[in-house]
Amino acid sequence: MFIGDYTGKVDAKGRMIIPSQFRKNCNEGETFVVKQSIYDKSLDLFPAEAWKEEVARFTEKLNRYNRYHDKLIREYYRGTAEVSLDSSGRILLSQRLLDYAGIIKEVVVAGVGEKIVIWDKQSYDATEMTQEEFEDLIAKELG
Repeated sequence: MFIGDYTGKVDAKGRMIIPSQFRKNCNEGETFVVKQSIYDKSLDLFPAEAWKEEVARFTEKLNRYNRYHDKLIREYYRGTAEVSLDSSGRILLSQRLLDYAGIIKEVVVAGVGEKIVIWDKQSYDATEMTQEEFEDLIAKELG
């Protein structure tokens, strides 16, 4: 499980360090899947096993022989890539993914349970709710 948020940088080659708090449960060379987030201009990073579970949940009700379902599946996978931790605890992000998320240099790497979300720092900061907004959302959805 990934929790917490950490700031970092992407270098000129598109490499970024995964925070040590997240790497504790990972092995050098471990494979991850990175994809465009559905609702935000950010990137979702899944360990390979969590990705398999995510895909199973996503596709279990879809039929590839249905034109709309096939289009939905294709869009879901658009820009998806496998990445691995190198010996320095970094992953390499493609320019396409960096452009999608608006990431130039500063990032926030946020643990959200089974996945890690990678944001441009300014975009992440702009999403923060006030305490009152958070309370209202909790009351509306869970109260």
